[in-house]
This record gives sequence, C-alpha cells and structure tokens, in this order.
Amino acid sequence: MISIKDLFFAYNQGELHEKLVLKNINFDINDGEFVILGGNNGSGKTTLLNLISSNSYPHIGTVTIDGESANQKSKSLVSYIREDISYYLAKDMSIIEQLLINSFKINKFFCFSYFKKDKVQDIINFVKSFDLGLDIEHILNKQLTEIPKYYTYVVAILVAAIKSPKILLIDDIWNQLDFEEIKSIFAVLQKIVDKLKCSVILAVSN
Repeated sequence: MISIKDLFFAYNQGELHEKLVLKNINFDINDGEFVILGGNNGSGKTTLLNLISSNSYPHIGTVTIDGESANQKSKSLVSYIREDISYYLAKDMSIIEQLLINSFKINKFFCFSYFKKDKVQDIINFVKSFDLGLDIEHILNKQLTEIPKYYTYVVAILVAAIKSPKILLIDDIWNQLDFEEIKSIFAVLQKIVDKLKCSVILAVSN
C-alpha cells in the first residue's frame, strides 16, 4: 500500500522564488487499486509521482510503500512512465532489445550480452501472455522509428511492465494521441494491469 501523510513540497525552498506545489496532501492507495490523478498543468501531479518513485523527497510529511519510507530501495517496486516516453526508449535499439535490457535489475549490459539467446523466447512469451489482440509480437525486431507511433506507447507500457512492478506510475502520456488511440492504449493497459495485479496512478491533465 502507498500512504501519503501531511505532505508538503516546494521548489526553490528557502529562496526568494520559492514555489509551494504540494500542501498538506493525505491519501492512501491500496494494493491493486487504479487511481486517476487529475489537475491542470503545474498543479503538482508530476511532483507527486516523483516523490512516490523516490526521484524526489518530501520537505515535510511522509511517503511510505508497504509501511516503509519511499527510498532508493523501494525504487525496485515502482515503474514510472514519464510524459516524454522517449526519455527511456532508445530509437536505435529493437523493441525486443529494450525489453531484454529492462528485464534485468542489475548489471544490465553484462546480463544482456550473456543471456540474450536464452531470454529472447521468454520475452516473446511475456508479450504474448497479455493477449493484447495486436501484432506487437511480430514487430519485436523493429526499431521505434520503424513502427506506427501508437505502438511506441504500447512498447513503453511493456517496458515498464516487464519488471513486474508493485506500483505503476503513468504521467500524462496522452497529449499527442487521438481519442481512439487513447481508448486502445487504455485497453492494453487494463489487460497488463489485470495480469500483474499492481497498483496504478495515472496522471491526466484537465
């Protein structure tokens, strides 16, 4: 469970241009719960996701995951899909290579080189296990620049899911998609979340 208690966070703390973005935030998210976090740009959605993912730390208050303060140790429980998915998707690597590298939690490049042949079928089976109703498994050897833009968002979700996270954070990735694409990606996301049984916080702009 995620628990947020008496949370305050300000940028430029203690300086002339200090900006308080989170003030006295309190809520709990249970295991397996799907939460939509709405708000205008600048309302603190991304800041809150950064605090849960331990990319930032609160100035006042606590963020706990399974009863322990969110820290570098708890990062292994969290997968974070940022608004700019190109932040962690490499254009010069095939989809299956990106899934392979992200499937290892330590010493990624050594493991990738050593176990690549043994892991390829596991990755294909992993993708097929979600029964997405897409031909994604047939384009695993292509690079991002060679697939339709819509599929890059599916790949981003798969890259996040392959770590079997306890918590999945998604930061407003919908801005460049039309309504039908958003509906399709939500359907993909729901299938993956149902199988992983992870908690989800989905940030969307009003």
